[in-house]
Amino acid sequence: MLKLSPLLQQIVTSYDACVGGLAIYDEAQRLVLATGNFYGLTGLERGFAKFGCPYDEIVDCLAGHGQYGDAARDAIVADRMRAMASPHDDLTELRSREDVAISARLLKLSDGHILTLMRPLATCCASAGSSREPVWHLR
Repeated sequence: MLKLSPLLQQIVTSYDACVGGLAIYDEAQRLVLATGNFYGLTGLERGFAKFGCPYDEIVDCLAGHGQYGDAARDAIVADRMRAMASPHDDLTELRSREDVAISARLLKLSDGHILTLMRPLATCCASAGSSREPVWHLR
């Protein structure tokens, strides 16, 4: 079981309470904690992305659902794994899932854990059967 410092526990609680999603990966890049909003923003099922799930499998699943755009899945996974392996580079990206635009940021902690923070940037409203362009509402 993951033992969080009081500060990190406060961050997890606060971030989840304000519609952001949060996930923590260990040094081996396996999921050790995910908030309910993480699942809501990514669309991942809890049964798939559970404790111990490798980061590359999560990225591959998200890429398969088009969250990273039109690039090839293997190129997307390789790019994200390079960012995770880099000791210095954090990664900030924008991606979309169905009707939500998402900002995601990977932060590397000094103890080897990797924190993923996500928040919705905008939601899309479009009338069913409408020929108009979708209307995005910033959050």
